[in-house]
Amino acid sequence: MSVTVLSPQGQITWDREQIEEMSCDLAIRLMARGCEPGCRVAVTGDTSSASALFARAALIAGFQITYIGVVTRAAGVLASVNERLDRLQPDIVVGPARELRDLTTRARRAAVEDLLDPPLRDRPRAGASGGFEPERFRLVQFTSGTTGAPAPVTVSRDALEANLGALGRRFEASADDSIFSWLPLNHDMGLIGTLLLSDHLGCRLTLCSPSTFLAHPSRWEQWIAAARPTSIPAPNSGWSLLSYRAGGRDRSAMRRALETLRVAVIGAEPVDPGLCERLVSGPERLLPGDSLVPAYGLAEATLAVSAEAPGTAPVIVTAPGTGGSMSDTQVVSAGVPLDGLSVSIRDGGRELGDFEIGEITVHGTSLADEYRAAPGGLATGDEGFTMGSRLFVTGRRKDLIKVHGRRVFPHEIERIAESSGLVRPGRTVAFSVASPPPERAVLLVEPAGGTRSRRGEIEERLGRLVLQGLGVRLDVVSVVESGSIPKTTSGKVRRNDARSHFLAGETLLARS
Repeated sequence: MSVTVLSPQGQITWDREQIEEMSCDLAIRLMARGCEPGCRVAVTGDTSSASALFARAALIAGFQITYIGVVTRAAGVLASVNERLDRLQPDIVVGPARELRDLTTRARRAAVEDLLDPPLRDRPRAGASGGFEPERFRLVQFTSGTTGAPAPVTVSRDALEANLGALGRRFEASADDSIFSWLPLNHDMGLIGTLLLSDHLGCRLTLCSPSTFLAHPSRWEQWIAAARPTSIPAPNSGWSLLSYRAGGRDRSAMRRALETLRVAVIGAEPVDPGLCERLVSGPERLLPGDSLVPAYGLAEATLAVSAEAPGTAPVIVTAPGTGGSMSDTQVVSAGVPLDGLSVSIRDGGRELGDFEIGEITVHGTSLADEYRAAPGGLATGDEGFTMGSRLFVTGRRKDLIKVHGRRVFPHEIERIAESSGLVRPGRTVAFSVASPPPERAVLLVEPAGGTRSRRGEIEERLGRLVLQGLGVRLDVVSVVESGSIPKTTSGKVRRNDARSHFLAGETLLARS
C-alpha cells in the first residue's frame, strides 16, 4: 500500500509502514490533548497529507471521527459548518488554525500545525499505544443535504468492514489496484470509496484536494497518467466536468491517461444515460468501453448499496410510466445489491414487483446504527424500480415535480437544459414551488461562456426545449449569476437551498 497526496508544488508519498507509524504517533498526540478511545473528533480542512492520516489514526486508537470539510467565510459555508458541529457535539475539533478561529463550537480545538510540530516520527513514542481500543472506532458522516438539512449517521466498524469487503468483491479489487480521487473526504464516496477502501485492500492511492484539482485543469492528464489508476469513483458531475474540460487536443491525451482504468464508478445520484454513452463511445469517448460501473449508495448505508460488475456494459431501459408522467425516460441500472444487502420497492406498506416505481428500501449488514435495527429497513427517500435482480434509481421523492398534469424529476429538466450547450455543465437546478398556489415549475441556469448577453433568448429557448422533450411547461426560466446555484461539497446541487433563495428573492439575475 502507498498513499500519494498531490499539490501544485509536488507530491508526498508514504508506504504502509510509514502510514502506520505516523498514524499511531498522531493518535498518541491526540490522546495527549485529552482524546480517549470513543471520543468524538471532528476534522476540518481540505484534503491534505495530514487529513489523510486522521482516518487511520481513528481506526488504530478507536476514536469516533467525522470529516466536516473546508471552513470559509463564504456566504452560508461558515453557518453550515457551525450548524453541523452543533448537531455533532464533538469533543475536539482539529484543522488548520485559520479555520478554527471562526467556529462557534464549545469543543476543544487543536490546530493541525501544532499537532504536527515536531514532525511526526521525530518524537519517540511513550508506550501510549497500550491505551488504544480500536473496537470503539465509529465513523460519523453526514447525509448529502441535497433536499434538506444534512444529518449525522453512525457507521460501526462492523458495518464499514462489511461494505468495504462487499465493494472489494464486486469490483474484483486487490492490492494490485491503484485508486485516484479528487473527491472531498467529507463525502462518503471520497472517504470510504477511496481512502478507507485502499486501506482495506492495501493498494495504491493518489489523492488530490478538490480545490487543487479544480484550480489546475491543465495538469489533470499529467496527474492521472502518473498514477496509472485502475479505479476512479465520481458522481455524474465529476465525470461530466472531466469530459467537458478534456476538450480539443486534450481529449486524446486524457483518453490515454485513463486507458489503465478497470473500474470507473459513476454514482451518487441517478446516473445520466447520455453521459454514460458519451464517456464510452463515439468521438467524445474518454474511458475504456468496459470500465464504466454505475452504482447507487448513500451515507445511511455506509456507502454503496448496489453496483454493476466491472466489464458489464451499462444497462439502459425505458422507465415505466406512472401517474401522467412521460414513459420514455431512459434510466441506467445501478447494478445488483452488494453482498449482505438487499433492496425492495415499496408503496407504503405494500411491496411492489418488477417495473413498478416506488420507494427504495434497503436491508442488510452495512446500514448505519440508526437504521440497522429498524424492522422495515432503511426507507431511502429515493424512488426506483427493479428488473430481476437489478436496481434502477429514478430520483429523490422530495424532488419530484408535479405540475400541469405532469410528473417529472428535476434531473430530467436539467439534462435537457445542459444538452442545449447554452448553460454551464452541472450548473442548472430545477424545482417546484407551491407558494403562492398553484404549484410552479422553476429552472435556474448559469450561462455558458459567451452567452450571457443573450439572456432572454436562452430563457425562451430552454423553456421550449423542455416543453418539447418532456411535455412540461416551465413557469419560470431564469439565467442567474455564475456561482450562485448552491452545491454540496461533492458537486450536487442543493435544491432545497436553491428553492429557499428563490422564494426569498435572493437569486441574483445575470447582468446583461
